Amino acid sequence: MRKNFNAVIFKILILYLGTSILLLGFIFFMMYHKGLHNLRIQQMIQIRTNYIQIVTTLYEQNLDSAIKTLPSMISTPFALIDSADNVVFSNLTKQPQSVLKALDNNAFVEIDASVFFDMRRNKTFEHILTQPPFNLAKRPKKEFKHFEKLHLRVILQSDAIDDIKLPFLQHEVLLDSPSSKSIQEEITTLRLEIVLYLLCALCVMGVVAYVLVRLSFRPIAEKIQTLERFIKDTTHEINTPLSVILMSTQKFDTTKLSDANLKWLNHIKLSAQNLHRLYRNLIFLNLYNKKGVQSSINLKTLILQRIEYFSPLIAQKLLTLHTQLTPTHIDANLDEITILLDNLLSNAIKYNHKGGNITIKLESTQLSISDSGYGIDKNQMAHIFERYVRCNDDQGGFGIGLALVREIATRYGMQVSVQSEVGKGSVFIVAFKE
Repeated sequence: MRKNFNAVIFKILILYLGTSILLLGFIFFMMYHKGLHNLRIQQMIQIRTNYIQIVTTLYEQNLDSAIKTLPSMISTPFALIDSADNVVFSNLTKQPQSVLKALDNNAFVEIDASVFFDMRRNKTFEHILTQPPFNLAKRPKKEFKHFEKLHLRVILQSDAIDDIKLPFLQHEVLLDSPSSKSIQEEITTLRLEIVLYLLCALCVMGVVAYVLVRLSFRPIAEKIQTLERFIKDTTHEINTPLSVILMSTQKFDTTKLSDANLKWLNHIKLSAQNLHRLYRNLIFLNLYNKKGVQSSINLKTLILQRIEYFSPLIAQKLLTLHTQLTPTHIDANLDEITILLDNLLSNAIKYNHKGGNITIKLESTQLSISDSGYGIDKNQMAHIFERYVRCNDDQGGFGIGLALVREIATRYGMQVSVQSEVGKGSVFIVAFKE
């Protein structure tokens, strides 16, 4: 019971963390893309700053002198192109002519992992960056008038950012100043931060959820512990009077009893036997967690003993018993195999029609017990070995018999299967290890 309780807590935590991961994943996904947007804005500001620096240097120095000093002043690769598309200077990582061809009257173009900007055509983002909320200083007029007279174009290169679109048209965030890091370093840092924040958030939420679930379920856990103690104490208390009843009915002198009294005595015997079987099931269910002491068991002899034990119930329902028993030995705990056999035999009797048949067939590798009873619906077949599941409410019971059969069989590497058809009966098969 406690194992099932812990399983429920685990499922609740998995459900909680699963939904939390989806929610946090969405939040951090938006944060990541917001961070990328910030980097795009930062990139545009950096490109604009470099462009103004180039133009200012060309104003202050002649072309030859500027070409010598600009590479050490500008943080990104650039190229100067004259009006005839001749390359005046270039330290781009790509051939300038191939970049010009790719640009083809566009403001920018992405090639491999780099973006190339034709600053002559990027007047739109220049206008936006000088308007709210950015409010960057406008380009110096005197310097740019001088630059226009030179009839030069500036091509600037920068790192590509995921999903490059016109980022300068999206202006929700203003960065105070360009970063000294490369764009790819910024993206890597952003990704690491997002992953770290996500893991930290999940750890905190997991701990909080576990504590809350444990606190919420503590009263239930206490009730379960109380119930387990009650069942254990009750089963022990039942044992003594039940043993006395069984011994008394066995030693009862029936020679002087009338037929009516003999009938009532048989009822007492049957009820005591049912109680004794239920007692053993409850003891095994609550107290035995490991294999008992094993010994070599003669299954044929044990089956005949259990048939004798159930003979009053078989006679009461007028059942016809057929047996085909091959001498077979297995190594197991006698009490546990007895519980397994008793539950299978009890079900074959309980769920059989009056005057029906039971066939017990024992071979060297398997045991089968079939009945001509009610049968099991196909929808219930997958659940009959689960605890507290009953296929026929008319017959009562706790729904633990077949669960114990499967548990005991599993302990000894046996396989339990069932074949059944509603209205025609069922066959339970226990296959042994060869």
